[in-house]
Amino acid sequence: MNRIHLTSATLLITAFIAGSVTLWAAEHPEKASEKASLDAVVKEVELTDKLNLGVAPRFGRQHPELHRIRSEAAYKRLGGKKAPVEFAKEDLVVVKGSTGCSVGKVLFRTDKEKAIFSVKIVKRCTHRSAQLHKEPYTGSFSINKEAKIAEYVFIDGRGGGRPQGKIGDKLKNTDAKTLMLSNCGVTDDDMVKLKEFQNLTHIHLHGNRITDKGLENLSHMTTLFQLHLDDNTGITDKALEQLRGPMTSKMQIIGISGTGITGQGLAKLREWGTQQDDKRGPQINHSIVTPQVYD
Repeated sequence: MNRIHLTSATLLITAFIAGSVTLWAAEHPEKASEKASLDAVVKEVELTDKLNLGVAPRFGRQHPELHRIRSEAAYKRLGGKKAPVEFAKEDLVVVKGSTGCSVGKVLFRTDKEKAIFSVKIVKRCTHRSAQLHKEPYTGSFSINKEAKIAEYVFIDGRGGGRPQGKIGDKLKNTDAKTLMLSNCGVTDDDMVKLKEFQNLTHIHLHGNRITDKGLENLSHMTTLFQLHLDDNTGITDKALEQLRGPMTSKMQIIGISGTGITGQGLAKLREWGTQQDDKRGPQINHSIVTPQVYD
């Protein structure tokens, strides 16, 4: 009798869960269909052919490349033989590059109908093996014909290094000219303290949790020579107006790799940079990629 009751209870619970899922899908058809479509946007495939996609990555060459092949004819023109995807329904995307003195693996995720590629550093060079100095990364994927690809490729783990010291201690000296706050877990709330700094020339903020809101506290810093915002994924084009003052003043190097800033945002930063007295503008380190398309 106990077994019968247990089985009945299990069936009731299972039916309840299934019913709840069905009800959720009925109430949110747009989200259910979106989830289903996202699962099919990108899939990793094995590429056995060696394609002619330009110069092979070299040591020190860290900017990634994105190649989108849209037809079997284009695939064969590039030196391919056996197509790894069904080109009538999908495209082939190849991501390649080099992380220099480390080994990287290409990963992906989807955001609505957009595919976002990243490179995870899985092994660092210990300078005992010369092979690691030459190790490029490559990844091949099938992608829906209608799917869009993000204009940037994140390098996850590039910054490395452990944070040293506490945020509060580093923010005590408001007369400081340099702030080293990389990988310290800095948030938008912590950034408010920067309004009190008037003499900063160098700020290192890569690898934190800063978003567009946090950049509001940098707009007054017209004495900055270097600003490193790399690997703060919450920073987008929306906040760039906050950097107009620093960019048109003395900025020499700005790092935006691994942020959500797009090609349009990059063009805006470059335009502001040319408004400096020397008209040359600063060096901009970025992860923005223009996909090479082959029809």
